[in-house]
Amino acid sequence: MFLIGEIDQKTYEIMEDLIKDKKNYSTIKLYINSYGGDVWVGYSIINTLRMLKKKLITVNCGNCYSMAYNIYIIGEERLAFKDSWFMIHDGTMINNNSRKTVKKVIQIDDWFCDKLNKDINSYTKINEKKLSTILQNNEDYYFNAREGLKNGTCHKIISSI
Repeated sequence: MFLIGEIDQKTYEIMEDLIKDKKNYSTIKLYINSYGGDVWVGYSIINTLRMLKKKLITVNCGNCYSMAYNIYIIGEERLAFKDSWFMIHDGTMINNNSRKTVKKVIQIDDWFCDKLNKDINSYTKINEKKLSTILQNNEDYYFNAREGLKNGTCHKIISSI
C-alpha cells in the first residue's frame, strides 16, 4: 500500500480497501513519501491501521514530513532508505474564520499537538524534554535516516526492498 503526496480525504480512501479485505492481510506494508497534510485525516488513517490489528511495516521511500511522520512511527517495523528524510514540527495552521472560531480552532490544534507529541514520545527515543527543545528551537526540524536510526524513528536503513 502506498501513501504518496498530500494527506487529505482522497488519501483516506486508500484505507477503504484495507477495511474491506482485512482478513486477507497478515502484514501491511505501507510505503510513504509525503510532505504531510491534514491532521484529522492523518489520525483517521492511524486509527484505521490500529483497528486492523495487523503487523504494520512502514517504509520511508523519500520523505516523511509532518503528519506523514506520525503515521510512519506507528509501524511495528520501520524502514528507511539511506537518503530518506524526516521532519517534525508543531503544525501549520491557515484559518479564515472569526476571532471566536479561531480561538476554538487553536484549542483543538493544541489538543492535536499534544497527542502528536505523546505519540512521538511513545514510539521513538525522542523524550518529552528533547522534543520540547526541538520544537522551541525550530520551525521545522529535519533529519536524515541516519539520525532517525539514532533517535528511534526508524529501526533499519535499507538499500532495497
